[in-house]
Amino acid sequence: MSFGRGKQHATTTFGNVKADVLKQFVPGYQRGDFVDIVDNSGWPE
Repeated sequence: MSFGRGKQHATTTFGNVKADVLKQFVPGYQRGDFVDIVDNSGWPE
C-alpha cells in the first residue's frame, strides 16, 4: 500500500537500492528507518 492510500505497488518499489547493496555486502549492516528517526528526534512537533 502506498502510504495508506490503497494503491498497490510491486515489492520492488520498497526500500532503497543502496541500502539493499549494503545489507548484502556489509556484515551486520542494518538499514535505518526514517519514521523512527523523525519520531525519536528532538524536533518539536
